[in-house]
This record gives sequence, C-alpha cells and structure tokens, in this order.
Amino acid sequence: MRQPWHGWCDMTEPLAHRDRVFVGGGYAWAAATRLLSLDARTGAIIWQVPTGGRFSLGRGGLSQRALAATDDRIVAAVNDGLAVYSARDGRLEWSRLVIAAEWEVTGDALYVVSAASLFALDVRSGDERWRVPLAESSSSRPVALGGRVYVAARGLGAIETFEALTGKSVARLGPFPGFNGVLATGGGMLLAQAAKDGHPVTYIVDPIEGRTSVRAALLVGLDGSIAYFSAADGQLEAVDTVSEHTLGTWSGQLPAHDGGIVVDSNLYYQRDVRQGMAAIRATDLMTGARAWSFQTGDIVKGVTLTADALYVTSGDCNVYALRSGR
Repeated sequence: MRQPWHGWCDMTEPLAHRDRVFVGGGYAWAAATRLLSLDARTGAIIWQVPTGGRFSLGRGGLSQRALAATDDRIVAAVNDGLAVYSARDGRLEWSRLVIAAEWEVTGDALYVVSAASLFALDVRSGDERWRVPLAESSSSRPVALGGRVYVAARGLGAIETFEALTGKSVARLGPFPGFNGVLATGGGMLLAQAAKDGHPVTYIVDPIEGRTSVRAALLVGLDGSIAYFSAADGQLEAVDTVSEHTLGTWSGQLPAHDGGIVVDSNLYYQRDVRQGMAAIRATDLMTGARAWSFQTGDIVKGVTLTADALYVTSGDCNVYALRSGR
C-alpha cells in the first residue's frame, strides 16, 4: 500500500506501464494535484510532478480513464486539457487546452473529440496533423482500430468512420436504435451500448463487413476478444466477439447496475456494491462463489490488473497492490 496523500482526495485509475504504476490525484478543490510514478513491485515513489487541477475522467468506455501510456510517454487529461509527460522522469513535454474533450492514444497519435470536431495530434510534439468536422457535437471517446478512427454520433444512432492517417471520412455505420454513444472494442469488433424500452442492449459490429448482432444485456467487461455481459436478472454471459459463440453463462451473480468487472483466468473482480463500493471483491467465474474481498477506506476509484498484481486506487488517497488470483 502507498498513501501519497492524506485524508480524502480525488484519484485516477492506476495505470500499469512496464515496471511502473502511474496515478494522479490530490486535492483538486485546492488546485493541489500531482502525477506520480511508482515502482510496481515496491510502491516506492520514483518521481512526482504537480499538475495543479482536477483530472478529467471522461464519460465513455467501461472505465473512467484519465491516464494512458504510449512508449515512453504518459498522457494525462487534467486542467481542461491534455498534457504529455516523460514516463522516465516526469518532465512535461507539452500541454494543450482542449475543452470537454474525449480522447484515445494509439502509437504516436492522439485522437481527440472536442465539440463538433475530431482531430489528430502528434504525441511527441503536440502538433496537429489533421482536423475534420463531425456530423454533430459528440461527447464520446473515439476508438482507434485497424487504421481507422470511429466516433459515436449519438443523435443519429450511428458511428462515423475516418482514416487514421488523413482524417478522410470513410463511412457511417448504423443506425443502431437506442445508441447511447458509448463505444468499446474487443477482438477487432466494435461494441456499441444502447437502451431499448428501458433495458440495456449491446450491438456487436464488424467494422469492415458491417455485420451486426445484438445482445440484450449490458457490456460489463472485456478480456481480449471475450466480452462479458450482464442481463437484468444478474446473469453473466461470456461471448467471443469474433465467432459470436457463447462461451458460458452464470446466473444470479452480477448486479446489472454494477460498474464493470476485470477478468483474470477463473476469477473476476468488481467493486463491492454491498459494502458501498468501498471494497474490491474477487468471485469465482465458474461457481459464483466469493473467493475473497478486500475493504478499502473509501470508494474504489479504479482497478488495473497485470500478470503480477491487482492495483486499486481509492478515495482514501491510497494506492493498493493486491495479489491477484486466489
């Protein structure tokens, strides 16, 4: 456990990159936040730099993300903008004010949706590569996949497609009735979340062939090409997004309103709603039996799984490293 701050504070999700864990947090109301680099094994602080404001967790995807890594750089959404730091020593390389932005980083490109435009930035320099208008103002995170960038057009119930290198418009996928603008990707497929008659629906879309299938359930987790869905009755279903084969179903295990799961072999981890989400719970994927539970001092803010550990951030200002598995 590492406590970089004291009391109660804002925290980002932990970001595991190579042999380090990066986390942002602090007291946003006092403009006293920092970005930290921790030794993944010991929790020792390698470097820390002031960021000065609130980290933006975004609205799209399965988890709220304020940090991302690419090669030897860390991208942070903070102070109503984007900032890029050296992963080695925390040096600020560049920052840019981008109001109400959603973003995705892939390789050396940073794709940003802000208001009614999509643009690409060079991660190394911050220079703008291209910019294109969107059919409507969007507040959803773009998805970069297979040399293309996909952006939700919620009002149209569709997904706009652009060439990643040039920004050239390629196609519009859809319509997807009830589409709420949240996109994810697994196994080369797009997963578009929606609601019909008050019930969650997920469209699995082949972005190349345009083939679409529908699951009457909420997408709660991804593990490579395997997607995990929760139905209204709490049934958990594992589906291969490529073949669309159901790999297994388990009844009565997962509350439909829960904030998502992280899967590790035969266990899945989630915030424990029965303890006010101030705990992380591991559940046997096959039987539904609780394997273990770990209580934190405040609401769990983020969870990241690696081959060696489960890293957890909490509103009690702590970063926890838990042994994954049983």
